Amino acid sequence: MDVEGVDQHAGGEGNPWAKWVRQWTGEENRHGDVLNKYLYLSGRVDMRQVEITTHHLINDGFEIGTDRDPYKNFVYTSFQELATYISHNRVAGIAKDYGNKPLARMCKIISGDEMRHHKAYSTFVKEIFALDPSEMMIAFKEMMVNKIVMPAHFLRETGQKIGSAFEDFSNSAQRIGVYKGQDYIDIMKNLISQWEIEKISKLTDEAEKARDYLMKLPERMQRLQQRIRIPEESATFTWVKPATVGS
Repeated sequence: MDVEGVDQHAGGEGNPWAKWVRQWTGEENRHGDVLNKYLYLSGRVDMRQVEITTHHLINDGFEIGTDRDPYKNFVYTSFQELATYISHNRVAGIAKDYGNKPLARMCKIISGDEMRHHKAYSTFVKEIFALDPSEMMIAFKEMMVNKIVMPAHFLRETGQKIGSAFEDFSNSAQRIGVYKGQDYIDIMKNLISQWEIEKISKLTDEAEKARDYLMKLPERMQRLQQRIRIPEESATFTWVKPATVGS
């Protein structure tokens, strides 16, 4: 919340950023809460293990590479909110195919919220490009160089090294089509198109080089993506109870 240039403590309710980010956080909390309750009521999940993993995650924190830079923060959220829209929407589709209407409806509503969040943050970036194009371009490039990681990228289970569970979870998500490496590339292309990167003018030499990097990056990543192979073996998580006959 304390991004550079914004004092969340000044002005109380009159501070638009403080009001937005608190309400956004509250809405995201509702997403986690409703899915947590669904998992509990399903009877298929060991909630004690889920809570232990969550405790590790909160203790370990995360590093998304934005620090207090608002430009980098808005690039991150523009990307990440679109990624979560895709993943929740895909889970909704899978749940519907399996006849699980309640879960499908939950995830569809959540994905709609994520799209609204994405549109807000991507609008912030577009406005900044109009006011400070060179610094915004450099920030966009730096975030793409460092890569966008999800907030739970340090996810682990007890006794594991940091990030182990997230890697297995990510591979599982790719195998079943919830979120794939191609989605990362498609989101990048979407943002480059939305923000009309190729049309932005009056850039410094450094920003021009950043733009050149960004315009070439999707094709470079596409070539790399073709060589990546996702492990075929399924991962085992302590959170998921073994299936029983007839379940």
